[in-house]
Amino acid sequence: MVVSCKSWTQSDGLAGADSKKANKKKDSKSEAFYEIQFEDTMFCPFFLKIMTHKLFFSVTQVSRTDKGEVLHKTSKPLEVGDSVKITVDWSRRWDHMQQHSGQHLISAVAKELFHAPTMKELSILSIVCHVLLCYVRQYPKPSMIDLSIKELSNEQVQQLEQRVNEIIREGREMAVHIFHDEKSIEDFASQHSTFRQKPLPAGTGPLRVIEIEGVEYNTCCGTHLTNTRQMQMVKICSSNSNNDNGITQISFLSGQRILENVQRMLDNEKQITSLLTCASDEFVSNITKLQTESVIFLFDIITNQTFLLFHLIMTAQENCRFEGC
Repeated sequence: MVVSCKSWTQSDGLAGADSKKANKKKDSKSEAFYEIQFEDTMFCPFFLKIMTHKLFFSVTQVSRTDKGEVLHKTSKPLEVGDSVKITVDWSRRWDHMQQHSGQHLISAVAKELFHAPTMKELSILSIVCHVLLCYVRQYPKPSMIDLSIKELSNEQVQQLEQRVNEIIREGREMAVHIFHDEKSIEDFASQHSTFRQKPLPAGTGPLRVIEIEGVEYNTCCGTHLTNTRQMQMVKICSSNSNNDNGITQISFLSGQRILENVQRMLDNEKQITSLLTCASDEFVSNITKLQTESVIFLFDIITNQTFLLFHLIMTAQENCRFEGC
């Protein structure tokens, strides 16, 4: 049910692609936006659709006020008291949950194995919440994490990936803990020795902690899976070091994105097989051969052009002498 509706007053913070499109429309100065507060809502719902008996439209941004109110940015107003039905693009939400939960697990294991914490102040999660942890890129591209370590060797990357997937197969529970006061935080800390007690932030609502059973506790307002098995698996795609600032950026895929990328690779392999008329294990040798032949062919062209130019110059000189130039 709609509790309040008025003109949009919040700043445009981090949001998804839909919000960027909405902000471009706003620049045209032809469209007003409204902030709507509902009696209840889903948290971090950047990709919601709202339907009432009157209209059907999108929510392009969600903001939380200092008082804890959750405001939904829309291009259409609603009447106070209107009943609404909120639906989520579930396939997109599930994908984000798999990538974001994968990031939590990779970050935790990297910190445990190599003392390499995730650089929260340098990275952006731009999909479901304003948590600065990683770059979750547009589906189905790999996402990225910045780790505070100068370099990861190939062996360390393999070790990291292996340990992450072991935890996934073990089916560790992922639980959400919400604390509304200091007493509840203290009680929880006394019962969980690995939980590092944190003060309740003033004016930002309750403290929300995500637990991966036996792995970590991490404050986060995003959407997560309930069990590590739901990630299916994680694949680390690359590791790039920047020794100037001591950061290593890794890219990764989690869950359904792995299947999508494998299928895309198989489709590409099929096309390349047809073009090169060879099996995939011969791609490198055949492409190397083609490159070598191309260089030789180019060299022959340049050589022939040089001889032809020389011949034309000599012919022109002979003609000039013959004609008495």
